[in-house]
Amino acid sequence: MRTKTSLNIGARARTRLAILDAAMRILSKNPSASINEIADAAGVGRSTVHRHFTERSDLIEALAQHVYMLSDQAVARADPESGPAAGALRRVVEEQLDIGLALDFIYNEQIVRKKPELFRDLKVADRLVEATIRRAERPNQAIPTEWRIRVFWTLLRLGAEFVDEGRPRHHVLNAIMETLTSGLIDHDSNESEGRDDVGFVDSGV
Repeated sequence: MRTKTSLNIGARARTRLAILDAAMRILSKNPSASINEIADAAGVGRSTVHRHFTERSDLIEALAQHVYMLSDQAVARADPESGPAAGALRRVVEEQLDIGLALDFIYNEQIVRKKPELFRDLKVADRLVEATIRRAERPNQAIPTEWRIRVFWTLLRLGAEFVDEGRPRHHVLNAIMETLTSGLIDHDSNESEGRDDVGFVDSGV
């Protein structure tokens, strides 16, 4: 009996994850997408979505927690506290490119903004990235830290859009870092490893 219960729980968890992954893909591109569209993308019926998430707001809240978890995992892999700050930011961008659109959707979702207490402890990645941006700041440059932080997340969103459109990842990554190091962060903190021409013009894409 216990084995059957475990299998059932496992199947339910997998279905829930499939719905969240589908919602992340669909809503990050079309925030007004219907539950039917999300269900179709997840390969389940609308009634299955409602069994897991009674209201649309329940789905959005669960999706926010899911995206924050993925973001924390991505930043942990990047290990931004190690090495030169610019190189650390490059690793963060590389790890988060695939969820950049979802992060932007969640950051701008009103349901999430109305319940910040639900996500206060799920923003470890944000704090680590902000600390790394501060570590990379050029001395004596009169640009507010908050501006640098918002530019970073805006560039991540833009890079995610370019990757989604089929641009080569390494070209997108180089473009983001070139933009950052040209005006916002200390050149001396940048690692030369892995850098080459941005390549958008010459790549033919």
